[in-house]
Parts: sequence; structure tokens; C-alpha cells
Amino acid sequence: MMRNLLVAGLAALAGTTIGLASAKAAITVNCGTFPGISDAIALGHKDVFVNGTCTEDVFVSVDDVTIAGGANGEIAGTLSVVGAKRFTIRNMTVTVPGIAFEGVLVMNGASATVDNIFVTGSLECGVLVFMGSFADVRNSTIDGNGWGLCASVGSVVSGRNNTIRNSANEGVAIYQHGTYRARGDTVDNTGGGDVAISLDRNSFLDLRPGRVTGNIVAAHQSHLLVRRSSAIAGDVQVDILSELDLTGNSTVAGDVTATNLSIVRTTDGAAVDGKVKCLGTSICLPQPPE
Repeated sequence: MMRNLLVAGLAALAGTTIGLASAKAAITVNCGTFPGISDAIALGHKDVFVNGTCTEDVFVSVDDVTIAGGANGEIAGTLSVVGAKRFTIRNMTVTVPGIAFEGVLVMNGASATVDNIFVTGSLECGVLVFMGSFADVRNSTIDGNGWGLCASVGSVVSGRNNTIRNSANEGVAIYQHGTYRARGDTVDNTGGGDVAISLDRNSFLDLRPGRVTGNIVAAHQSHLLVRRSSAIAGDVQVDILSELDLTGNSTVAGDVTATNLSIVRTTDGAAVDGKVKCLGTSICLPQPPE
């Protein structure tokens, strides 16, 4: 028995040594020359530093890849992270051609860190987290896309210190069991549609704190938690078995309306400058004055 364990241990150690020996060193990609970003990943490099503008669609399906910008690092195309774990992109611009749909796509159970990037030009979501995936999005600007930030089908986005602005439609769209936790994010949709954030189909949004310019709509059993002195410069509507918890000195500059068996709770110094309206069988706590 001991001999078998020793042989197995030596075999495992040998396999580890071979794996370490075959690991690829970091590589610098100078756009316009070989290798490009996709080439470098296909060759097995896990740490890719980018100089200049690489005109290509980048597809990542292996774990532990990092793409980092050097001198004006930019991807002119779509970045797709499909099923890969612990992916990181930082210090980069993603400029999406007019025929493409997403800027950064994280899907199929993938996990990603998105740090200090600028995304623009997407016809649909600047950043889409989809199909049971997770993304930590921080210190980034998502500007001038069809939608700004999207999380869908059981996916989670943790946001920190981002600016999401000038979307043609919603700045943030969370739907089909999606979750968005925003810490210090600013969503400004004055340049696009009047809805800054939408929640739909059993989704959850936690502003802690957040700054929103535009309206928020939560529908179909969704939950909106607004706390830690968040500020909403617009109206809030909760509809069809949805909930709003407004707390922690947070403010809504416009009206708050609850419809179709929804609930609004205002506590701990929170305030609504406009009217609080609970229609039909919806409930407001405390009860607004007549």
C-alpha cells in the first residue's frame, strides 16, 4: 500500500512539474502585427499586454486569462468570455463596430473582473453578463451603447465606482433572475431613454450607495433596495408583486408609484420629494397622507 501511494505521489508530482514547465510566459501584443490578442491566447499565453488598437473579435474560453492595456490598449470588436473562470480585463478600451451587438459578453457560467475599461458603440449591451455568470465591474465607463450594463438569466454583477451614461435605452437592464449590486455607481440616462434602470422577472438591485438620473422601473416580482444615502433624480415605479425598500437617508426626487400588489417601504430617514402613490391593493409603509 505505501509503495502504491509513493508511486502515485511521484506521478502526481511529475505531472505538476510538466504542467509548470509548459506554462506560457506573459506576452506583449503590438496591434497590427502577429500575434494578435486571440492568437496569443490560442498559443497558451495567460497574461496578455496590449499596445495600440487591435481590430478583432476576442474569444476567451480558457481559465485564468488576463488582458491588460499598455500604451493605449484597445479592442475594436467584441470581447466574449464563454465559460472561462477568473478572467480579467483592465486598463482597456472596447470600441464596438456598428454591426456588432455586445461590447463585453460574459456567459455560460463564466466569471470575470472588469477593471478600468471604457466601452462604447454597442448596438445592444455595453457589458452583458448572461446565463449564470458573474462579473465584478469597477472603475469603468460604459458610454453611448444601446443599453449600458445588463445582467440576465441568473447572473450577478457587482459594480463599484462605475459611470454608465448616454444609453439609447436603459442604462442598466436586469432581468430573468438577474442581480446588480452597485457601490458608488452613477447611472445617467439624460442622453437617452427616460428609464435609467429596469428590473424584470424576479430580479434584484441593491444601490449602496448609487446615483441615478432618470426613472427606475421594477416589475414582475422584482426587488429594489435603495440605501446608504443613494439619490434618484427621477420617478420609481414598482409593479406586479414587486418591492421597493427605500432606507438609510436615501432620496427620490420624483414620484414613487406601486401597482398590482406591490409594496413600498420608506424607513430610516429616507425621503420622497414627490408623491407616494399605492394604487389598488398595493401597500405603502408608512401610509402616505391623503
